[in-house]
Amino acid sequence: MRELMEKTASSLRREGILATAQKGKNYICDHIGHRDALKNCFVDVLFINGCTLPHPMRYRVSHQQEQLRMANITSNVVYFEELEMEMVNLARVFVFFRCPYTDVIGQFIEQAKKYNKTVVFDIDDLVFDRVYTDTVRYVQQMKDTDRRLYDAGVERIGRTLALCGIATTTTEALADELRKYADTVYVNRNVASDQMVMLSEQAMKELDGAWPERKRGHGSRRRLEKRQGQVSIGYFSGSITHNDDFAFILPALIRIMKENTAVHLYLVGELDLPGELEGFKNRIHSIGFMDWKELPFILAQMDINLAPLEDTVFNRAKSENKWVEASLVKVITLASSVGAFKRMIRNGETGVLCQNSEEDWYREISQLIRDSGLRRRIAEAAYRYVLENCITIETSRVYGEFIKSIMTPNVMFKIPTAQISGGNIVAQRHALVLQKNGMDVSFINDGGEEFSNFACYNTEFPIIRSRSGGRFSAVQGSIDTAVATLYTTVEFVQDYPNIGNRIYLVQGLETMFPPLGSMGRIKASQSYMPIGDFKFITVSKWCQKWLHDKYLVEADYIPNGIDISLFRPVKRDFSGRIRILIEGNSEDPNKNTDESFHIVEFLDPEKYEIWYVSNLGKPKEWYRVNRFFRKVPNAKMPQIYRKCHILLKSSIQESFSYPPLEMLATGGLVVARKNDGNAEYLTHEENCLFYDPEKPASAADVIERLLTDEELRNRLCQKGIETAGERDWSRIDADIWKAYH
Repeated sequence: MRELMEKTASSLRREGILATAQKGKNYICDHIGHRDALKNCFVDVLFINGCTLPHPMRYRVSHQQEQLRMANITSNVVYFEELEMEMVNLARVFVFFRCPYTDVIGQFIEQAKKYNKTVVFDIDDLVFDRVYTDTVRYVQQMKDTDRRLYDAGVERIGRTLALCGIATTTTEALADELRKYADTVYVNRNVASDQMVMLSEQAMKELDGAWPERKRGHGSRRRLEKRQGQVSIGYFSGSITHNDDFAFILPALIRIMKENTAVHLYLVGELDLPGELEGFKNRIHSIGFMDWKELPFILAQMDINLAPLEDTVFNRAKSENKWVEASLVKVITLASSVGAFKRMIRNGETGVLCQNSEEDWYREISQLIRDSGLRRRIAEAAYRYVLENCITIETSRVYGEFIKSIMTPNVMFKIPTAQISGGNIVAQRHALVLQKNGMDVSFINDGGEEFSNFACYNTEFPIIRSRSGGRFSAVQGSIDTAVATLYTTVEFVQDYPNIGNRIYLVQGLETMFPPLGSMGRIKASQSYMPIGDFKFITVSKWCQKWLHDKYLVEADYIPNGIDISLFRPVKRDFSGRIRILIEGNSEDPNKNTDESFHIVEFLDPEKYEIWYVSNLGKPKEWYRVNRFFRKVPNAKMPQIYRKCHILLKSSIQESFSYPPLEMLATGGLVVARKNDGNAEYLTHEENCLFYDPEKPASAADVIERLLTDEELRNRLCQKGIETAGERDWSRIDADIWKAYH
């Protein structure tokens, strides 16, 4: 809010009320658009920013995002108080920068870990444990109320760090301390962005007169008044916490100011002007905190940049930003030989290092004042070094490789809808095996349903809604393995570029689904001959055969299974009214439910009760139905099976028919029309009874036979339970893992 108010005030001064109003409108629209994009777009990395200060957020979020973009890794950012639980679906890696703990953050990290996603804590200062912050003099001098609030914030940041396990940071000294709190610590130094480099180049050109100063109201830069022979020394404090750093070089500066009337001192940022400098007021210039885009144009006008730093554990963890920023405009930096300055600056080559004594600072400043050639030579070398080592484009590959190294391998299943279906249940079981083996598994839903997760087998999987705009607009991140589950989902898996492995999980001859003459039949046929390198997996031997015979495709066969613990057997009582279950979509000709209800017409309604389950279609007017169930979750289907005696199933064509297997598992009986989808496990007179499809009315006689032949019933029930047991998922899970791994 403070930053927004400052921008508004600045815009009003420079451009007037109309331009400011338009900018405000654009800002709000962009903000709302960004929020919508966050909720609808999957990326590789989501940064959660917990810092209100613009400078740290820019270096640790914006610049790291730029590094990742340059490494072809997508990212997004959200402020920590705007984080929502659904956003856990939308990235592979979550980076929490300086985030204080909240209940939402705690739950978010817990859920991310359940999904096998990677959680990282990023920090650029020792502000995560009071053992460090209690040593800072500025903190010690806070008012009691402010101190309690500050300490509570530090403790909350530490609590978030403790949940993450992986930390990234700016310096080796900070990394050493973080290793006491995190198992893995990686140093990604603060580096300059491309825009910083551009502005620095422009600042140097303006200084040389090679670049015209722009007019006021269009981003004009401040030109400092400089006299011939003047030596400008700058101290860019940043925040008021650097008062103590400036204080210990003050005696040396006073001596310098007394002895050199050509020296002018520029104090930039939040700094209390010491009373000892009052006598040099006409040569001391205080410039308040400024927009970072203005900074290079002030820095470029300096001859010497001072970066004093007290030698404390807190300061040794700080980064070398001041040296980098000055080097970009070819200004020499004189810095304390402490922490990151000591590590990054080659003394006498890319900067000058000082011991923290009055004499050392006095001597080094004096030498640089006298020797302009030395200043230029060192500044030029620092400029070249920083451009080669300390900007986003030169460091992007290494940081990108680290982020990729901590990504959990991910698998995305593309599904046509999140509605209940046998095909989705199979895909979920495959997903469950992969998730249990440590993979990050998600579903991309084409159906548009407002689901945040996909629940099955007492497990949740994140869902990404794909219909948010353009062709790939919902997915902008990398996918190690993408799985098509229906012909309508193959195009995405084929065309989306950032996929490592492509798989088509074939669960039926889908050219039979669309009507004759439709584009759907063409698309279905194309899906079995996709462009690019696809691996095919199928769920039935029949599918495996026609894939080979029709399309010359060699597909891995993974048999469909059943959760025996869910579909437990129960002995039926056949002494009373018999309950017949019919299952299938009344609008799907392949399900052929009309035939089942024609068979029912031959059965005595006083003797037989009819239950009907359908995922989509409703009962037709002429259907005789005692109870109707629609869109029943898989976990509740066993209850319906166990309350019924006989499943009557009339499907003409299915790749794999689940209801008969589920009925067998619960100890029920099956009367079915034989097809390629059930012939794989159903055997007439052994675990079921088939009826003659040429004489469907005879199915009523088959059902009557079951009621009169107890020995047949017992034999079919026992063998049916054994058949289902052979299909227990636990026996198949190893094959699933092998096929995807």
